[in-house]
Amino acid sequence: MDGCRGPIFQPDLKPPASDWLQMPAPDARPPMKKQTSTLDSSPTPYRSEKFSTTAESITTTEEPPSSALSFSGEQVLFISSSDELHAHLLPHLKSWGLAITACHHPTAIRQDRLQKFQVVVLCGSKTSWNPKDENRLVAGAASIIECEADHPLQPKVINARIIEVSWRSLQGLFDALQLAVQPRPASSGRISSTDDVAHFQQIPAPIRTAFLESARSSLAIIKSSKNRKDVQRELHNLSGSLRFFDLTELSIRCAGLENGINHDGLMHHAHSLLALELQLDQLLEEIRTLNGR
Repeated sequence: MDGCRGPIFQPDLKPPASDWLQMPAPDARPPMKKQTSTLDSSPTPYRSEKFSTTAESITTTEEPPSSALSFSGEQVLFISSSDELHAHLLPHLKSWGLAITACHHPTAIRQDRLQKFQVVVLCGSKTSWNPKDENRLVAGAASIIECEADHPLQPKVINARIIEVSWRSLQGLFDALQLAVQPRPASSGRISSTDDVAHFQQIPAPIRTAFLESARSSLAIIKSSKNRKDVQRELHNLSGSLRFFDLTELSIRCAGLENGINHDGLMHHAHSLLALELQLDQLLEEIRTLNGR
């Protein structure tokens, strides 16, 4: 299980004999300061909560939402590689009436156990995770809350399953959880993805072109190949490149299909694969038109 580790100090090397008498006595040497991560996490209203990690130092001041039970035992999976975020947030989540299962890495939860959770909260840095492990988890989750420091303080609904919010705001996280557990309307059956390509206008044209060529190549193989491993490989490649360019919904769909085909075979997912192909065609055409602007 991942955890926060203190710094590693090198042992003192014994000096040459000629220098031994010039060394200060052990008691005269200044004490070595050990760098530690600190957390003050008691959920007391109207106070400043401070903690530091190796990546950043944060001071947040707010009144947490009422600790009265606001939920009814909904099952929530909380995943964070940071011990400090576990200590900071889990007491609040439990005090709101949620049933929490917490771990430090996506591989700690088997795919077949995801169905019991109404919400998966992915919190903090993911640099220690394999993106493929994260994609598999997200593909099988009913609702996902992406909880990172630089996300908005109020919940931002990305699509029908994904909500973004900053873990710096307890009220924002509380509101995001309420959105995630509420009943969802029936699917409208729309073909188009909710991924927005507007940000591609800020990406240099040569990079957009390279992405389009790579994605079209993968899509052509997916459409024409009857070989399960070929299709899985291209879905995996597409999932990674789509996520890199913040096309989250289609990245998740590719990862989910890759996993489903591995489990059930290619023919079982033929209809879902066709729907994905239509979405990818539409997405790539939208990006292509940006090159002409």
